[in-house]
Amino acid sequence: MESSWAKAAMTVMVVLTIALSYLVIRLYSDDRAIRIRSFAARPVAQHDDGTPIFVSEFSYALPVGLLGKKLGAQTIIEGSQTEKIVMGFPFEVQRVDDRELDTPVLIPVRRNDFVLKKGVHYKFEGYETGRFGSSPYWASPGLQFPYQFFSEFIITQVLEETPIATETVEEIN
Repeated sequence: MESSWAKAAMTVMVVLTIALSYLVIRLYSDDRAIRIRSFAARPVAQHDDGTPIFVSEFSYALPVGLLGKKLGAQTIIEGSQTEKIVMGFPFEVQRVDDRELDTPVLIPVRRNDFVLKKGVHYKFEGYETGRFGSSPYWASPGLQFPYQFFSEFIITQVLEETPIATETVEEIN
């Protein structure tokens, strides 16, 4: 009698192990699950001593933005509308406060009465700001861009608008 109970228990354990293995494989191979895990695994912003940074701390200490300056700081940027529109960011910043950037920064620019023109080099005064937006993966599993911080540059003044010279290339026969 004891051996039949042992065989039954062993069979149940084997079946449960196989079922659990199948579920784990499905969970880890499912794209949605991978995205949920990666979002959940994103680290909490921390101070050097390991304590978390709370949003309330931004009231007196502002983070540094994409342009390398504190959010809200008066900034002068130069650049132009780019053909490489990435996530709706049509402006490519080449200079910040008369400093040439090693790598251009793509950032949306905004002013209520202003529209970017192709083929024009701009110099703007303004400031970088941002917001948290989108939805977390748990609320919208198919979302391409999850809950995150989005930067933008608010134009307070258009300082220069210069057409970009285009060279005509002649064919050599």
